[in-house]
Amino acid sequence: MVKLICFLKRNPKLSREAFHEHWLNVHGALFSETPEFSQYIARYEQNHRLDAHYLHDPEDGEFDKQGADGVTVIWYHSLAAFQAMAKDPIYLSKVVPDEKYLLGDAPKHWILTGAEDTIIDKPSART
Repeated sequence: MVKLICFLKRNPKLSREAFHEHWLNVHGALFSETPEFSQYIARYEQNHRLDAHYLHDPEDGEFDKQGADGVTVIWYHSLAAFQAMAKDPIYLSKVVPDEKYLLGDAPKHWILTGAEDTIIDKPSART
């Protein structure tokens, strides 16, 4: 198992609301409604930034100083599956252009990881 963890910062041309709506209902659907991707992906997660957390952005309102809008985590069956999907014609023709729309030209911040080291498994385990 290989995980792609990517911090997403929206295209500055999109409002927060437009970004989150498109990411969930359009971009997410590109993955869930493309059966060919199941040969590569075991799990796809979207983690949307809380509205309340946007209050922590700098008050000067400069877009470049604002934080990420969300985190996506994609679980691939293997590193080879990740590499194959990056070359898949369906991915290149559907997902890549939509990523450009969502994220613009900003640098992408992502990492590939292996299996996690679980420190606490259940919230009730802490009490």
